[in-house]
Formats: sequence, structure tokens, C-alpha cells
Amino acid sequence: MKVSVTKEKVVITESSSINEGEYRVNKCEFQLPECFDELTVTAVFDNIPVPLFGGECYIPNLKSGTCTLGVYAYRETEEGLQLMYSPKPTMFYVDAGSYSDSIGEEELPEISVFERYCKEISENAIHKNSIVDSFDIEEELPSDKLYSVKAVNEFAEIVAQELENDREEISSLGEDYRGFSERVENRVSATEDKIYGLGNSLKGSKNGIGSLALGDMSPVSHSLDINLSSDGVVDFSSSSIVVRGKNLFGFDGRSIREFSGAQGVTSRSFDGKGIYVGVSGSNYYSPGKVAYTYNPSVEEIIVDCQSAWYGVGIDVAVKPRDIYAVSMDTNQPNARLVVAFYTEKGEYLSFVLVSGDTFTIPEGACWMLCILLSSQVSDGVRFRNVQIEKGGQSTAFCKYSQPVKLYANADGTVTGAQSIYPVTIIEAVDESFTISAEYNRDINVAFNELIEAIENLGGSL
Repeated sequence: MKVSVTKEKVVITESSSINEGEYRVNKCEFQLPECFDELTVTAVFDNIPVPLFGGECYIPNLKSGTCTLGVYAYRETEEGLQLMYSPKPTMFYVDAGSYSDSIGEEELPEISVFERYCKEISENAIHKNSIVDSFDIEEELPSDKLYSVKAVNEFAEIVAQELENDREEISSLGEDYRGFSERVENRVSATEDKIYGLGNSLKGSKNGIGSLALGDMSPVSHSLDINLSSDGVVDFSSSSIVVRGKNLFGFDGRSIREFSGAQGVTSRSFDGKGIYVGVSGSNYYSPGKVAYTYNPSVEEIIVDCQSAWYGVGIDVAVKPRDIYAVSMDTNQPNARLVVAFYTEKGEYLSFVLVSGDTFTIPEGACWMLCILLSSQVSDGVRFRNVQIEKGGQSTAFCKYSQPVKLYANADGTVTGAQSIYPVTIIEAVDESFTISAEYNRDINVAFNELIEAIENLGGSL
């Protein structure tokens, strides 16, 4: 964790995941002002004082929940310690750890066959040429056919049997070859992952013009087969797509941008990669006094608002008349989401105070600035699980995934796209292109659809 300190306040500039019960695990680095030179500086974590050495300290054992982080500086005089600076503290969140005082006495687990196998190949040396090639599974399902549940299960059984045969062969070896056991373990792990992936994959395909939403994805990450097509286009090498998740609100992959300017400024420059601190929805030229902390481990943003109706926001490209749904959790009734709208050239249009679950993009808007703020001067305003998604209804929260831009080959195929669970959005930069995608479906979703179809026909299972 990195912290910036002035004589007025303490601000976390780079957060990290902190768990309850950890001691001398996480280091905290402090950037101190010049006025702290020659003084003794102490950090305070929820009333636990920790002295700084070289501007650093370890975070002490903390309880889960909100932790107040402060810093004070003092000097030693003949009369004793004299407090010099005590800036305003900040807060961060401590996640619950695995250990608890209520946990009972540990029980020794029963060692499984596979655990015994791993133990053997870790303790015994193995000949380098004995088994490497046997882990390459030769049996493959045709990639151009739909995977039936029966075929997937049969293939998984074949791979499992070959894996078991390999294990039996390995356990009989005893020749000396250092380092090979780790390679064998990695190959075993990769093969088991392959079995799991096949065990939850049915091939699915969808088409769409301009954009495509894949909402019945397998939870196992996998590559997508994507193809672009359009009448009259023979070379797609200059065309591109964007692959993203459903949630548009997130800080990953973004950087802080300035929003100030001369009084009366009417336009801004957006690229969909900015974080704007101290902004208002009415395009006011001078930034307000705002600080924020982002804790990605719990998807929480803490905003300190010393100027009412100013906050921290991100820019998102939009199209007129599209509807967006909003959902978030907060700890204060004065917490607000304001959305400001701008033209393609960055000219300010209007703003909306989101009071319900949805809002609509006005005519002429090509960018929106989504701002988390407080309607009153307030510190520690918490926003958790913020989600902005396209559509007229909010769905279950999904962590933000940074969009990935990919270029097509000349024939329209696109390589390198990975699935994003539970919903993958594919958007073509040229909205007239048809997007075709093949992906792995979730078997459970497919079964539910089959059951529903049978019941609709009057049958039962």
C-alpha cells in the first residue's frame, strides 16, 4: 500500500488487499512532506501506533471491516514529546481472513490416491524420458461438430483412464532425474484442467449485427472463434472488435486525467480510459476538493468529498437513445450517481441525477461521464459493487473486465479472444458488420433450457 501525506490530510494512492489476521506481511510506504523532516513520524492503524523507519512500516494485525489510517509527527524536547502535525486520517477496508478464533482443533485429512501420487513423484526421482510424451492426449473431439453430453463424457473417461495409466507407470519408476517431478505435476494438472473444461462444454454459436452478447457461457475460461462478414468487403485486415464484460464501470486500465481549464470552457477530450477526480455533472471549470480510494478486492470506492456535488468519474462511449441500468451499494443516503453527457467533440450537453434504476442517453451524446459523489460535504462515502450495464433492467453484479481490442485477419477471422464469465460482449467498430461467434456453453444452462422445452410441450422429467 502506498500513502501520500501532507500536513492537512492522509490519502491512499495505491491500495492492496489486506486480510484480517496478517502480521508483518503487507508493507505500507509513506510519501511524507518536507515539513516532516527531522521529526519522528508514527502511523496509526485503528489506534494501533506503528513507528515509521525510512518512511515505511508493516501493517499490524487488524480486524475485518473499515480501518482508519492516520499519521502524526512530533519532536523531542527537554520537556518531552511535542506534537507537531496531525493530518486528517483516511480509511481502507480489511477483508475477513481464513483464520478465526472459533476454529476448532485441526483434523489430519485422509490422503487421497492422487495426493499419494503427487507425494511419491515429489519424493522420488524419475527418469527424464519415461513419461513426458504419454501426457499428450492423442484422442481429440472433432472441432467442427457440436459436442453432445454423451460425447463429452466419453472423451473425459478416455482422458481420465490414460491419466491413470500414466500414474501407474510413474509410480513404478525410481531412476534419478532431478526436476522432472515438477514437470510431471504440471502436465498432470494441465490434463485434469482439460478434463474439467470438457466436462462443462457444449458448443454454441450466435450471430449479430454490430454487437453480440453471449450470456450462456461456460464458467471455464476458453478461446472464442469469432468471424466478421459484410457484403462487398473482401479484406477485413483494417477492421477491429472490442471484447468486454457487461459491467462498464471500473478503474482497471484507466489513468487519472485533468478536468480543470479556463472559465467558460465548453468542450473536453475523452478516450474511454480516464479517471476524473473533483468533477461535477454540470461541467464546472474548476475542480472540487475530492479524494478517493479504490479497493479492488471488495470492489469498493471510498470518496472523501470536501466539495458538495463533486466526485470521481469515468468516461464511457455511448449512443443516443440507448438505455442503461444502474445498481450499487452505499453506506450513506447522500451518496449519488450523476451522469454528464457530451458530444463526439467533447462539447457539454446536459447531466442527469440518477434517482432510479435506469437512464437514457440523450440525442447528440457520444460520451458520458459517470460520477460518484455526495450531495453534502462528507468523508468516507462508500460505493460498493457499482455496475452500469446496457439494457433496461439491472442484473446480478459482475466485476469489471478491462475491454480488449482485437484486429481481424484479412478473411474476417479474429484470434486471441477469451471468454468473460458470465456475459461476454463483442462489439464491431464498424456497426454494419455481422459478428459470428462459437463458444463453449454452460451445460447447466443447456439442460435447463431442454427441461423447460419439454415441460412446455406437456412432458416431464
